[in-house]
Amino acid sequence: MKNSKIFLMLASLSLLICGCANKPVDDNQDKKPIEPEEEIIIPEGYVAERANSMCFDEGELDQLYNYAPCVMVDGHEAHVYYCTSMISGKSGADDRIGYRHGIKKDGVWYWGPKSLALDKGVGNDAWDRTDVCDPDVIRGEFQYNGETYNYLMTYLGCWTPGNYENAYGFAVSKTPAGPFIRVDGLCPLYDFWDLNPGYEYKGHDDPETSIWGWGQSCMISLDKKGKVLVFDTGRSKTGQTTELWDFSNLNNPQMLWRSEMSNVGITNMNGQPDTICNISMVYDQRLKCFYMLSDVHPFDTMTVPNNLPTETRITMINDFGSETMGDCFKNLKATWATLGSIGPDNTGFPKNSNTCFERDPYGWMVNPEANSIDILYSTVPEGVSKNWIFSFRIYRIKFEF
Repeated sequence: MKNSKIFLMLASLSLLICGCANKPVDDNQDKKPIEPEEEIIIPEGYVAERANSMCFDEGELDQLYNYAPCVMVDGHEAHVYYCTSMISGKSGADDRIGYRHGIKKDGVWYWGPKSLALDKGVGNDAWDRTDVCDPDVIRGEFQYNGETYNYLMTYLGCWTPGNYENAYGFAVSKTPAGPFIRVDGLCPLYDFWDLNPGYEYKGHDDPETSIWGWGQSCMISLDKKGKVLVFDTGRSKTGQTTELWDFSNLNNPQMLWRSEMSNVGITNMNGQPDTICNISMVYDQRLKCFYMLSDVHPFDTMTVPNNLPTETRITMINDFGSETMGDCFKNLKATWATLGSIGPDNTGFPKNSNTCFERDPYGWMVNPEANSIDILYSTVPEGVSKNWIFSFRIYRIKFEF
């Protein structure tokens, strides 16, 4: 798939003239005032993004990795969460969820030191005791055990030491940096073993006998309070499921609706219909549409690493005219339009995966008036060996509409 662009001039004009039926909450709610550049202080220990667009690195002698980010931008500050290892050189994946605080000055992001946002589950019965990864975080108002929390995280977890038998859960925090605490009853939201009766873990990863499960979940806030769209990979024939939840009271969460997501217009490298997986979503409050990042199949299995896509597609779906924001995801005939891709042509890397949009704290566009959006993606350099995972890093690219 070559990089392509669809110009949205006619759509933009029609939306500006006609307005929109769905009326989301004020986009300026809770936004931080923009500080003058000269008043922004970069703390000691913060490091500027590299000229090659790598967001942040590990120490030269450390065999660690970073991938699968999500990022919230609030004024000149940012909060990024991502999969990372904490023990140098440990064989195989050793995923935990890391966090960094960012500050932007003179057009450059500076990132603070890594801290741990969420560790593996503790105990022999913990469903996520082997790996926790694929985080997505939004801001809102969430009551839990008599207290109010401002940040909700969804993440993938498993107890088996491979790439299968996955599920996803939720955790909350009062501050962006955490600590995040797991929500009882939502960890996991759907239990892999309960929904696969009779399935036996055979102690290895085998595509013929193993089940990947579900996860790589992400969220968008509808009301900037407790109503949340939740997307996950692995529970429908199109690859993607959408649910609307009321998480205002996490001791009594309410699912308002569930729908398989349409994959009409989603095509693979060969121009054939494709499934949707490993997504990131952002809501465009001006054009009343959603943009999505998702893996393009088939993967190049002849090049290391053989389990990552060559390209990530960028698509949009129209929500204009919906009675309630997000109703487009209940329409199985809704059509996605392809805007472009993140791939070797514009990154220079052979594999490009685990991407995310730069979003505001609620999962909306940071600047809906802009003609571009920043995307963070995960990649490895060309020519890596079987120990490629230690070269996994997060980079930034600007996509112009």
